[in-house]
Amino acid sequence: MTSYETYILILCLIVFVLLTTLSVVCVTAITRLTLRTIRLGGEDEQLVRETEKVKKKRAKVLGILENVFSTLVCLVFVAAFGLALYTRCTEEQFHEKIPTYRVVLTGSMAEAHKDNAYLRENGLTDQLQVFDLAAFYRVPPQEELQLYDVIVYEHEGDLICHRIVEIFQNGTVKYITQGDALAKPDYQAVTYDQIRAIYRGEKIPFVGSFIMFLRSPAGWLCLLLVLVGMVAAPLMDRKLEKERKLRLQQIRAVAQAEAVVAQAGEEVRHD
Repeated sequence: MTSYETYILILCLIVFVLLTTLSVVCVTAITRLTLRTIRLGGEDEQLVRETEKVKKKRAKVLGILENVFSTLVCLVFVAAFGLALYTRCTEEQFHEKIPTYRVVLTGSMAEAHKDNAYLRENGLTDQLQVFDLAAFYRVPPQEELQLYDVIVYEHEGDLICHRIVEIFQNGTVKYITQGDALAKPDYQAVTYDQIRAIYRGEKIPFVGSFIMFLRSPAGWLCLLLVLVGMVAAPLMDRKLEKERKLRLQQIRAVAQAEAVVAQAGEEVRHD
């Protein structure tokens, strides 16, 4: 981990602690205020209305919908985080039949440059935009590689995704590559041993931006905040619901006592 990445991680941890502390303070204050309102009778009228049959049914349906929505949001975040980890761990492991997904981070294949007539002449429209999530497969045998295939090759430790624009043989077969958005080919020919994967046109547009965020320290902390919120919210709701039930029992007990007193008063008047 570089010094810059360490700095970003520490900064995100500080922000996470501050946000968590602020959230806990706010939620605690709101919960205490709501509990006090319930105990002092501020919600008595609403509680009485909710005891009606129709209201109870609606409240139950709304409760179910809220739980379903919360569960779906949590599952989406967890699935996205899992996908982000998967792409991170497997981005340099290419297989013949199982795709390896990589986030496109450069614009060298984003558009058809006006000087690259071969793109228009051959109807090559499989460009890759920045933050596309593209699927790559292990490079096929050398004899199966063709002109205008989009490949991933290794150069000085980096993996570059460009198109084959020329194939020639000078003792060994070599490939001239070029980005669709670039006016000139790459300055150095590529050998088959450098090629790691091939792109076959499978991609999910713009999903990569979300994946890159989740792969960052800020993304991890954001996911933690979401998970903490998903756990804390039901606990607070359960505590408030318990207090509302106790208050409702007190309201009913008072109402019953008043009814008994009123009935006794009526009996005394009749006597």
